Amino acid sequence: MVKNIIFDIGNVLATFKPKDFLMDLFKDPTLVDQFFEVFFTKLWHEYDQGLYTKEQMVQKGLQKMPDQKEKINKMMDVWTSYVVGIQENLDLIQIYQKKGYKVFILSNLPEDSYIYLKEHYDFIDQVDGGIYSYQLKLIKPDVKIFEALLEKYGLNANECIFIDDTEVNIRAAEKLGFYTIWLKDHTQLATLLKENLNEV
Repeated sequence: MVKNIIFDIGNVLATFKPKDFLMDLFKDPTLVDQFFEVFFTKLWHEYDQGLYTKEQMVQKGLQKMPDQKEKINKMMDVWTSYVVGIQENLDLIQIYQKKGYKVFILSNLPEDSYIYLKEHYDFIDQVDGGIYSYQLKLIKPDVKIFEALLEKYGLNANECIFIDDTEVNIRAAEKLGFYTIWLKDHTQLATLLKENLNEV
């Protein structure tokens, strides 16, 4: 029996589209491709993991693009404001809490994004708990971050349903015994939760 709902943030509770963000910022497709290749691949996963500060990310970018200091600084200063909450999905947190479920967050998230979301949205304080990758220097799909959530809050995997937009994260959760929803379209969250929790 599912007692706990565990949400990812990206493309589940909030949207962040790096290429759209970069295009809005720079208005130059060539520059967008360059920045995307440098930042939004392996390096960004390491940023999620808490391995680098914002200042270190700037330096990493300058190593690849030494002539783009101003734009790199601008990008790192404003990117968090492009993480936008999906209100109809955020509303589900309290809806399901009122039904008796505990609600948690397990997200790959760098510290500056955590701070921004906490300042601009209520959901981080509304949930019953959460683990954010930068805090433990671990990222999904590493099973250790799932195990850390279970241990911290005394949860059993077979009483949890985990929702994420990335297949490898879903498979990692399933190996530990979580029920899962692989959310390919954030507009379907309410429907899929209802179906998976066997609500009438």
